[in-house]
Amino acid sequence: MILDSFAARRVSFATTAEVAARLLRVKTAAIVLTDSTGRLTIQSSVGLSPTLQAEWRGQRGEGLVGTVVQGGHPFVAADLLALASLSLPFGPSCALRGLIILPLKAGDKTFGCLVLADALPRVFSPEEVEVVTLLATQTALAIENAKLYSETHHAYEELKAAQEQLIQSEKARALAEIAGGVAHDFNNILAIIVGKTQLTLKRVEDPIAREGLQTIGEAAWRAAETVRRLQSFAAIRGNDDEFTPVNLNASILDAVGVTRPRWKDEAEARDLRIEVVTDLADLPQILGNPVDLREMIINLIFNALDAMPEGGRLVIRSRLAGDLVEMSVSDSGVGMSTETRRRIFDPFFTTKGPRYSGLGLAVVHGILTRHYGRVEVSSQEGQGTTFIVRFPVGLEAMMPRTGLTPAKIPRPPAEASAPARILVIEDEIAIQRLLVEILRHAGHTVKAAGDGQEGLALFGKEEFDVVVTDLSMPEVSGWEVARAVKKANPRIPVILVTGWGDHLDPQSLQESGIDLVLAKPFLAEQLHSALAEAMASHGRLTRQIP
Repeated sequence: MILDSFAARRVSFATTAEVAARLLRVKTAAIVLTDSTGRLTIQSSVGLSPTLQAEWRGQRGEGLVGTVVQGGHPFVAADLLALASLSLPFGPSCALRGLIILPLKAGDKTFGCLVLADALPRVFSPEEVEVVTLLATQTALAIENAKLYSETHHAYEELKAAQEQLIQSEKARALAEIAGGVAHDFNNILAIIVGKTQLTLKRVEDPIAREGLQTIGEAAWRAAETVRRLQSFAAIRGNDDEFTPVNLNASILDAVGVTRPRWKDEAEARDLRIEVVTDLADLPQILGNPVDLREMIINLIFNALDAMPEGGRLVIRSRLAGDLVEMSVSDSGVGMSTETRRRIFDPFFTTKGPRYSGLGLAVVHGILTRHYGRVEVSSQEGQGTTFIVRFPVGLEAMMPRTGLTPAKIPRPPAEASAPARILVIEDEIAIQRLLVEILRHAGHTVKAAGDGQEGLALFGKEEFDVVVTDLSMPEVSGWEVARAVKKANPRIPVILVTGWGDHLDPQSLQESGIDLVLAKPFLAEQLHSALAEAMASHGRLTRQIP
């Protein structure tokens, strides 16, 4: 046991040694403590030279002092020199004869001793021994209480820091969710402004009016750039250039510590018990952003805690699986149906109630994608859920990815397909009308639907060459529209027009059957180019827009 500086300030060893020397009227008194390795040092003394106090070292179980500390029993001798078999407690340079060594104990643990001695023989009476024994007991209690106080204070500071971290994490998560929703709504509004400005410019000849419209359009694009930065925050984006070697186990333990107030303190306050277990194997490092990785693990832990409203068991494991680093998060909660499991990474999808945004697992998936990771989910209703995430090891994580890339701005010169039959599915009526007007102006036949369910019903009755759909719609989302269209006819291209822009996971887009993404706001030329690209990828002829 090492008494830290905080505890040392609360116990005056020098005063204790001086009082002990006066009580027994001896010339020498010393307080000796042991550390976790069993090494003995003199903390304070009376009658010993400063050099001896600083340089003397003993060992638990060795010598006279070490034997008392090891056994926890007092030692009393009237004349130590008469006991030829015993060595002097502080070496030959300090000749002591009358001697008492009393253990300093807390419970059954001895962590030091009080040494009292004279240079001449001395017979100590039972009363004297009893008095200094009481002093040793009180000294030991004071030291132990100071140690407990110090440990409690340290634990409090750690808890306070963890709570502050959790508050910051919750603030960041809440702000990210708000920012994500605000950015999506603003992109819808800006899409209307940009689109209507473009269409109006084609009809207006007055130069002053045209200049005003162009100013409005430019301002809308500047606003769109601001929204993209807001989306970057909302998605907690990473950058490959910022990746550093990361110990995933350290990120796991950090996340467990940060979330402790939620699964420990809050749970106990609600009379719930949540057991958190970590089973971590030795792992090679991965490349990534440590802040993003910790956020990902925190979100997985929060998701597991939300699934255990009555308490339960949360197990986090890590292991090396071939050339991949693997982490699993398992809970004993309510589990998920097959339908729920299929949709959990869809933005805004949630089964937890109106106060949840449905972005937590979408953020997890986005962070994993930016770290070239993959996730698997296994779950059964009433039997808990396990998330398994895998990352490539080390530099392999920096290999280029392949897959569908969302449409970027600016796009190639305006092209459009030959006249096509297009189904537009958009619940924002102003944007729906804008899309229809732009496409009809280019010579296409367009039918429109106000939601995914209406759109799929229309798709089942009529023939279409292309489907253009929004992402976030009530009841049936753009993901589900794309999957249904591809299931019915894989050759029908699907274009996703969304306020989430290039913040969507390329793998999810590909798996859903989406051929191309056009971010809101967009120019008419970008819509035509997207349509041309989607049509060309499915073998249809294209023509240049006049």
